[in-house]
Amino acid sequence: VILRWEDEVRSKARRYRPLALEEAIVSTQADANIRAPRLLVLGSPGSGKTTLIQYLAWSAASDTLFEQSLVPARIRLRDWERWAHANPETRFHDFLCAHYRPLVKGAPDVQTWSNWLRQGRVLLLLDGVDEIEDEEWFRQMLRELLAYRKTTLILTTRTVAFRLYEPQSEAFAVYWLGPFQVPQRDAYIRAYPARHGFDRTQLIEQLDSNMALKSLAENPLLLSIICFAVDDEAQPSLPETRAALYGRFVDSLLARPERVPIRYPAEPPPVRDKKRILAHAALCLLGQHRFSFTADDLNLALGAGLTKTGYGSAPTPWANALAKDLAANSALVRGYRSRSNTRDTMQFFLHAMIQEYLSAHALALRLDSEGCESELEVAGSPCSIRTLISEKAWTDPH
Repeated sequence: VILRWEDEVRSKARRYRPLALEEAIVSTQADANIRAPRLLVLGSPGSGKTTLIQYLAWSAASDTLFEQSLVPARIRLRDWERWAHANPETRFHDFLCAHYRPLVKGAPDVQTWSNWLRQGRVLLLLDGVDEIEDEEWFRQMLRELLAYRKTTLILTTRTVAFRLYEPQSEAFAVYWLGPFQVPQRDAYIRAYPARHGFDRTQLIEQLDSNMALKSLAENPLLLSIICFAVDDEAQPSLPETRAALYGRFVDSLLARPERVPIRYPAEPPPVRDKKRILAHAALCLLGQHRFSFTADDLNLALGAGLTKTGYGSAPTPWANALAKDLAANSALVRGYRSRSNTRDTMQFFLHAMIQEYLSAHALALRLDSEGCESELEVAGSPCSIRTLISEKAWTDPH
């Protein structure tokens, strides 16, 4: 279900009207004030924004949802931003050509993309407004896409980032990706592909009786983590807090049996050390306000974590091995080769939510060992843990 944001005046109370996805698309297509459908989809971390984008791309390719045949172009905005940094004085159709050229022999050229955009034959699916650096030059490039008045455009962003783009959102119908309702939650639990098996009825009853976890289970990603956590022969009980839930999830992935042999310089780090090292790296990378990073960035951050955890002052061989281990065995860190630059392999955490949890874990470790006045480097500037927590405590968690 998608809930439409129906505020006409900011001072008025916000009201929402439930709409199914198909209704939202039809409603937007019929809006006389919008030449082509323009949707801005808000959602909390793990609510399914990227999954929605993937589904819309499939629907367009299958001609099952939109009134006309459209060519889906699904783009991570952080990819376009990095490409635009490296290729100034280019236009969006140049990026589309570079992005899709490696995929298929005979992929559209620059002029074809330009024509399709002007003719309204493209469904632009731009994922992750909240993950870009938020520089004015790139925001201006986003606004220039509105010049393609016949092109259907759908953006996704975390709800907390909406206030940054609200002044530019007048051309969009704004929707909120709603939480799982109880029947949807229960259907997901019953269909979950368990590894070991767990009592699904018991889990449903436990969620109904625990208000804190019941609210977490409204989020698709968190519900999948809950199912993963209880699908454990050693610890079948349901964690009682969000931190305990994330902790068990991360520990379980780090403890997975080795599928790809990894050659460490000596005995591999135990799970406890891997988690500490990864937490420190997550905090380093999060402090740069980045959700994707190069392999070199990751190795440097892991190296700093290894040094802090007692693996020497020149831990490069350990960092290389651990990076491979995290990607190939635990899958906590993922990678993909940029389509627009085949030599550039980008890295990112399994989900931004996991990176944020690990960063919080690193802060907790630093608090225990060094106290609240311990200094960190956040976005290139020194900052005490006390100051950082005081500032973040007032940040909208949604």
